[in-house]
Amino acid sequence: MADSQDTGDRPAVGDAEPTVRQHDSSASGGARSEPGHGDASRGHPAPRPYPPPSNSGRTGWIIGGIVAAVVVLGIGVGVGALGARSSEKAGNAVAETPIYSMDGIDDACGSVDTAPLKKWSSTPGSPPEHREDRPGPDGGGSLSCRIGYSTNGDPLQEARILVDVDFTNGSAPPYYEHWDKRETGKIGPGLSSGKVTGLGSQGYWHSEVSGDLVTDTSYIVCVLADNVSVHVELQFVRDRDVSQVSGADLDPIARAQVRRTLDALRKK
Repeated sequence: MADSQDTGDRPAVGDAEPTVRQHDSSASGGARSEPGHGDASRGHPAPRPYPPPSNSGRTGWIIGGIVAAVVVLGIGVGVGALGARSSEKAGNAVAETPIYSMDGIDDACGSVDTAPLKKWSSTPGSPPEHREDRPGPDGGGSLSCRIGYSTNGDPLQEARILVDVDFTNGSAPPYYEHWDKRETGKIGPGLSSGKVTGLGSQGYWHSEVSGDLVTDTSYIVCVLADNVSVHVELQFVRDRDVSQVSGADLDPIARAQVRRTLDALRKK
C-alpha cells in the first residue's frame, strides 16, 4: 500500500542532516563521552543528551493495561455472544422438530370422512384407493386417498373426495407451493380462488366450474402446516336436471377434512 504521508516532511536524498548541537565538555567538567557514541574530538557529532526521566513509561503501562482490559472484555463478550447463539440454535432445533408424521399410518383413507358426499350421491363406487410412500432420500413421504360415490351407478351423478398429503424433506420447498402456483395461477371463466386462514400457516381455496348440460365442479382447500402440505379436493359431476353444488356447500366440508387429516398426522 502506498504511503499516504507527504514526502515533503522528509529530508531529500543528498541533503545534509540538521546540525546537531555540540556537547560542551567544559560545562560538564570534561566528562568522557560514553562508549559507542560519537567523539567530538574526532569530528563526529556528540550524542544528544538523554531526556530527563518522565512519567511517560508509567503512562504507557497504564494505557497498555487499559487496552489489554478492553481486549479481554471484548473476547468475553464475543464468547458470550457465541454461547447465546449456540443456545438459540439449540432452542430453534427443538422448536423446529416436525409436528406431523406419517408414522403409524397404514391406510391414508382411514381419516377421510365421506358422510357429507352422500347428500348428493350415496352409492359407493370402486373400492377406495390409497397410497403411502414412506420417507426416503428423495422425499419426506406422502399419502393419497381417492373415494367415489354415484347415484345408482349413474355417471352423471358422481361425487368424489381426493386427499393428498406431502411431507417437507429438510430444506426442500414444501409441495404446497407447487399446488398453489398450479391452481391459483389459473385465469378464466368459472375459476376463482381466495385465501384460507385459521388452518396452518398458509392456505387457499380454489374453485372450478365448467359445462352446460353436465356441470363439472371442483372445490379445493390446501394448507401448509409446519412440515406437511394437505390438499383436499371435492369433485362433482351433476346433470343440470338434478340438484347442483356450490362453493358455500363445499367449503366447510373441505376445511373439516383438512382438520381431520392434520389431527390424524399430528405426533402424539
